[in-house]
Amino acid sequence: MSRNPGTLVYDGNCPFCRHWAHDLDRLFSAPPKVVSSASVDLDALGLSEDDVSRFVWLITDDEHLAGAAAIAAICRHQPQWRWRFIGHLMDTWPVSVCAELAYRVVSKARMILPQPKCQCELPGVSQS
Repeated sequence: MSRNPGTLVYDGNCPFCRHWAHDLDRLFSAPPKVVSSASVDLDALGLSEDDVSRFVWLITDDEHLAGAAAIAAICRHQPQWRWRFIGHLMDTWPVSVCAELAYRVVSKARMILPQPKCQCELPGVSQS
């Protein structure tokens, strides 16, 4: 993976996704660039509406990572050892399997989960 933390593409129609995309700046000292799926040309990135409705995507110069693998890669790019450790752990079997399963459960349930109060102002995102 390149040194560039990449670009995170998330489902801009999802308040849950919008909230957590906005919180990356608070959680990580070296977050990737964050863009809403509504504000980019998905075809140019090699993604479809279905792709971004099911997974968050980390796009780097070298690869496209989806779901838990994308989150793990973001963690691995952080300067703090604890985040790097978590990122490497998330990529190690059997933790990687558990991380992907947990990601898929949350992804499928995100529309019925309690919606966080998001005061985000991300480009390409209209507040409802």
